[in-house]
Amino acid sequence: MQSSAWLCVTLVRSVSPLTSTARSTPPTRQQGFSTFHGHYGTNCLFPRLGFLTVDNHTEQHLFAARLRPGTSKEPRVSVALIRRTVAALKQSVPGATILVRLDAGFAYPRLLDVLDELGVEYLVGLPRNSVLTRRIAGHMLKAHKLAKDMEGTYAVLDSTMYATKAWTHDRRVIFKAEVVTFPGRLHRDNPRFVVTNISDDSIRTWDRYAMRGESENRIKELKHALALGLTSCSSYAANQFRVMTSAMAYFLFQELGCSLVGTELENAQVGTLRMKLIKVAVMVRERSRRILLSFPRSYPWQDLWRHVADRVGLMYVSGLTIPEKLRSGGRIA
Repeated sequence: MQSSAWLCVTLVRSVSPLTSTARSTPPTRQQGFSTFHGHYGTNCLFPRLGFLTVDNHTEQHLFAARLRPGTSKEPRVSVALIRRTVAALKQSVPGATILVRLDAGFAYPRLLDVLDELGVEYLVGLPRNSVLTRRIAGHMLKAHKLAKDMEGTYAVLDSTMYATKAWTHDRRVIFKAEVVTFPGRLHRDNPRFVVTNISDDSIRTWDRYAMRGESENRIKELKHALALGLTSCSSYAANQFRVMTSAMAYFLFQELGCSLVGTELENAQVGTLRMKLIKVAVMVRERSRRILLSFPRSYPWQDLWRHVADRVGLMYVSGLTIPEKLRSGGRIA
């Protein structure tokens, strides 16, 4: 990789709390570190996940997965993770531009100071407050007028210098004064804020932060296709192990996806890969030095499976069929 590479490190928390079972049953008080979260109105656990993207590629590489209590304070563990990750990237790719992108759950003064210290670019979501809301009041009025004139959702983007009492200095905050419209409903204000050290145009900088939403899609893949939310054990360590196994499975599927470049499944999600390439009814026969898989003739993705087998070093022999004795329920001695 050349030194002009652009690397983006994204840390996100799940958009919804992890529950104790796949049926979305709230965790019980007997589960380790399952604490009450006022926003969701239930006891919950949160996963903290880290993704790495290179240049303008859409592929997001999962590099960190840790289960956190619902009311955990992220700086206690996130600072160390960011320091290790940035140091490793600077050593592996000297001269690369590193962007750290965090959601509003990580907007703590200590974390912002660490990002300034590390000399990286950052985009960190900022929760709304009364000071920022008053500061963008004029832009909200403008957005309301334009939304009414255009009869649709409208947003005004700009930036301002801002600092809380806990911050060591003023920082640039990009805001989006947005008015959301729905047919038959009243207009709804949707102000959003991002603190950054990037001096680029507000719209272009906001677009770079908005790409964080792709990480949320990866979380949905992990929860729906790889049971990331199945944390029904009473032990916190056991639930953390379940999160790790889901993360490792996702990593293996990412490697599988690399062997599908140029095929119809090049951009397929994990659920699609499982259905077409993994969840296949085959006859398994074990030998002393090999394992034989006999596929049914009606399997519709034989060419794709053969392509993957060639890429990962498996031997695919076409024309093999299940012996008549096995198909009829018999056994081969």
